[in-house]
Amino acid sequence: MCSYKERKSEPSEMMQLDGYTVDYIEVASANLMFGIDLNGGRYFFNAVREGDSIAFACEDENECSLWVMAMYRATGQSHKPAPPVTQDKNSAISKIQGGNKLQ
Repeated sequence: MCSYKERKSEPSEMMQLDGYTVDYIEVASANLMFGIDLNGGRYFFNAVREGDSIAFACEDENECSLWVMAMYRATGQSHKPAPPVTQDKNSAISKIQGGNKLQ
């Protein structure tokens, strides 16, 4: 992984992915894990290795999924990450199943 500054072609930081495990995290979990109010993203994932945890954020859900899958393939981990089910998706599923019927 590389960290780039805006409008610069040279990486400012590099990270080797060997030994890391990547997975999606929800915003509330990210805030608890890192103890800060996370700004600059709506969708979060992290890479963990031996007590070291690095959080990543994306504005777009599809972009987040692409990053997670790319890191999943790069790390060779056995567990395939699954995106968290959001409240909106829960309510849509609930409506389909008839869970929100008015009586």
